[in-house]
Amino acid sequence: MSRDKKPSLITAYWDVSDPSNKGWSWRAFWTSRTGEHEHEESGGFEGRESLSESTVASRARKAAGYPRSRIPVEVNR
Repeated sequence: MSRDKKPSLITAYWDVSDPSNKGWSWRAFWTSRTGEHEHEESGGFEGRESLSESTVASRARKAAGYPRSRIPVEVNR
């Protein structure tokens, strides 16, 4: 799928899978009309664990490459 289309959802979560590198991570999902996931991208971003949900959402959108969008962000701690 083309990256020109915005993802339908971004998730942000406090990643503790690697204790030496724990911190915030994001995943962006592009979905088809049938609701199936077609594409996913992920990465990390800086911030302490106690960030507010609105700050986490803003930083996750920016890290995913959509800083001024209104893409929904699901925050998981």
